[in-house]
Amino acid sequence: MAYSEEQYRVPPPGMAADPVRTPAELERMAARRKAADTTKRRKESARKRWMLLNAFADSLLADAGPVAGAVWLALFRFARPDGTVFASLPILEAMTGQHRRTIQRGINRLSELGALEKVQRGGGGMASIYRLLMPGGGVAESD
Repeated sequence: MAYSEEQYRVPPPGMAADPVRTPAELERMAARRKAADTTKRRKESARKRWMLLNAFADSLLADAGPVAGAVWLALFRFARPDGTVFASLPILEAMTGQHRRTIQRGINRLSELGALEKVQRGGGGMASIYRLLMPGGGVAESD
C-alpha cells in the first residue's frame, strides 16, 4: 500500500503532531459539523421569517386592513423559504373565515401595497402561487 507524503507528514521538532483519528471518529466529526451547519441554516431562515413578519406588521398591517392582514398571515403560514406560497381559495376561506370574493379583494389590496405578487394564476383544481415580498421592495428569501 502506497502512502502519499501529503497524507502523513511528520511535523518539525518541537511541534505537536496532529492526532490520529479512526474512520469512525472522522464520521462522527463530520456528522457534528453537518448538524451544526443545519442548525445555523435553520436559525437564519427563522430570523428572516421573523424579519418579514415584523416588517409587515410595522409598515403595512394598518394600511392593509383586517381582511388583507388575515389573508397575508394565512399565506405567511404556508410560505416556503423562498417566499412562495401555494394557496387555494377554499383553504384561505377556511383559515380566515371570510368569503371568497372578500379574500380576492384582500389579495388585490396586498398586491397594491407591494406585500404580495401573484406568480401564477390558479384554476382547474390548481392553487394560485403567490410570493410574499418584503415591505419596501425585495423578495422574502431565507436559506
